[in-house]
Amino acid sequence: MTVQFSAKLSDFNVQKGLSDLTQKRAPWLYRYRLIMMIGSIFALYALSIALPAPISQWVMILFPILIIAILLLFIWLTLRWRRRLFSGFQNAKLRTVETRFSMSESGYTEESALHQLKLNWDAFIAAEKTSQGLALLIAEGEFYFIPNSAFESAEDLETACATARNFIAAHT
Repeated sequence: MTVQFSAKLSDFNVQKGLSDLTQKRAPWLYRYRLIMMIGSIFALYALSIALPAPISQWVMILFPILIIAILLLFIWLTLRWRRRLFSGFQNAKLRTVETRFSMSESGYTEESALHQLKLNWDAFIAAEKTSQGLALLIAEGEFYFIPNSAFESAEDLETACATARNFIAAHT
């Protein structure tokens, strides 16, 4: 049984799709890392207040403000870098041409005027439905995708996801 679809790769918003996969598949420690980092800063601050040490009052006030400012700067720079990275990835020439996707017993195939890709089902570890389409994972956080625009309806997406999962399960 062969299932075929056609769409532009740029129809899949990679940043949102990756965010969906992170929420579904990442461990809780990874998802809540920012809260844990800020909590650690406040715990260190509380510990410095609780311990009997001769620390001047202005150091106790400025230390957490400085640490939080550095943390916020780091977060802002990281988010800015990610936004640039994803916009460049999203608008690459390869992703703006019509692409034909195919799933059969022999594997997954992508073809366009610019590229050809064929992977056996042994290369995949899972198939996940995201808000942007179907993600075929080859590793945690690394995936090939079929955008929602390739499917005529939500049922077609569900069918394709079930088909991919069956093919992957048969080859693991």
